[in-house]
Amino acid sequence: GIPVNEFKTCMVIPCFNEEDRLDESKFEILIKSGLVTLLFVDDCSTDMTELKIQSIKSKWPSSVEVISQIMNYGKGEAVRVGMLEAMNMENHYVGFMDADFAVPPEEVIRFLNEVNNLDGKLVFLGSRVKLLGSQISRTFKRHFFGRVFATLASFITRIQIYDSQCGLKVFKVNSNFKLSLETPFRTRWLFDLELLQRINNQQIGNVGSEKIQEIAVEIPLRQWDEVSGTKFSLLAQIKSIWQLLFLIKR
Repeated sequence: GIPVNEFKTCMVIPCFNEEDRLDESKFEILIKSGLVTLLFVDDCSTDMTELKIQSIKSKWPSSVEVISQIMNYGKGEAVRVGMLEAMNMENHYVGFMDADFAVPPEEVIRFLNEVNNLDGKLVFLGSRVKLLGSQISRTFKRHFFGRVFATLASFITRIQIYDSQCGLKVFKVNSNFKLSLETPFRTRWLFDLELLQRINNQQIGNVGSEKIQEIAVEIPLRQWDEVSGTKFSLLAQIKSIWQLLFLIKR
């Protein structure tokens, strides 16, 4: 099993047919930072993904774990299962990131260092803000859709967040967070947003607890590269807007 370390974060990496995008050298940079352990969740891939992640595990057995799903349940369920397992291994922080390193490993390390320095916060969200000096590489179409979606999402969930869909997030483990992961997500594409909404509802439900605006922080990324071969198609984007209806507060 993965050793427990108060300052180490276990990052869940959901994988479905990622054979061509798994870069071992980049995972090596992360592992050698000493800040992170990795938990790959293979979501019943049909290519050589599982062999590649088992190869990574064989090189760094004390820093890497692997879960193999028996059916393809989707990214949200892979992330949920992975974070529950990471909590069972008594990690103090758990999170998730994309296998394709749209966020380069050096930027993930900078993000994790910021997480470790932010006392009093429980939710840490990577945010793709196009600021001077940053390199956020997105097509105009995806950037435009992202801004429209984020505006709608903030209105519907009443959570004021700039970028809910960035694939880099970390959470401090506590009882509220565990309860937020008890049941599978209802939405296929919006599990990030649904998880934030669940955490918010758990916080509000606990007398004396703060709303998510007070326990969460968005950390602007300095580099993010749109990787070719993304599974988030135009049809998926349209479906994700429809799925926002599932998140309307009742």
